[in-house]
Amino acid sequence: MIRSETLPPAIEGEPTLTPVMPAAGKPDEAGEAAAPPKEVTRPPVAALSFVDGQAREKTVPLQFPFDWDGRRYDSLRLLRLTAASYGQWADDDAADTDDLYGLMTGLPGAVIRGLDVDDRRALAEYALDFLPRALRAVLDSSVVGSGGAATSAM
Repeated sequence: MIRSETLPPAIEGEPTLTPVMPAAGKPDEAGEAAAPPKEVTRPPVAALSFVDGQAREKTVPLQFPFDWDGRRYDSLRLLRLTAASYGQWADDDAADTDDLYGLMTGLPGAVIRGLDVDDRRALAEYALDFLPRALRAVLDSSVVGSGGAATSAM
C-alpha cells in the first residue's frame, strides 16, 4: 500500500506547458526538409599535350592477365595524374587508393580491387613515382601494397 506522504502534491488547474508534438510521417523516412544532394560543378580543364608524354606513362606487366568487359589485359597502362583527376579523387570521401589507381589506369577501382594481390602490389609500386609528392609521403611502400587500406586522408 502506498502511503500518502510519499506522493507529491496534486497539481491544481490546467498544466502551463504545451506538449511537443512529433513531426508527421515515419521516423526513418526522409522528410521533405531533406535537401537534395549538391551537384558539384567543376571548372573547365584544358586537354594538354605534354612535351614528353612518354615520361608521364608506364606499362605494368601483369603476372596474372585477366579478361574484363570483353577485353584481355596482359598489362596495365599507368598515367600520371592531372591536377583535376587528383582533385576529383581527393574530394570523394568514399574513394580509396584502388580508386586512385583506377584513375591512373582508366579502370574502375573495383577492377583494381579484383587484381591478383601480386599484380596489385606491382601496380602500387609502379604508381608510387607518379603520385603527387604530398601523397607519396603518406603512402609508403608498406601501405601502398595493402590492397586499398589507405584512403583519401589528404
